[in-house]
Amino acid sequence: MLNYLVMEWFFGRSFGKLMTGTIVVDKNGIKPGFDVIFIRTLCRLIPFDPLSFLGKSGRLWHDSLSNTYVVNKKVLDENVKMFHEFNLIGIKEEIN
Repeated sequence: MLNYLVMEWFFGRSFGKLMTGTIVVDKNGIKPGFDVIFIRTLCRLIPFDPLSFLGKSGRLWHDSLSNTYVVNKKVLDENVKMFHEFNLIGIKEEIN
């Protein structure tokens, strides 16, 4: 449990997420704070948490109860980049 808490708090990823190229984010696509990661880690102690993906949402309880999502890191990075580029539309560049 300590492994999940430390790895996901510092890096947003456990060793398994590093191997699968995924990352833990909140609803806004940013790394959750310690309090959210702590709740997420505690929810892993729920006895039937590994089977909770069988529900309607397909999300595990430690994700749904902590309001976190596990997403593909490359896709997230591309979407964030596109979002910031989109916000630059209509802004004039300063020419030095």
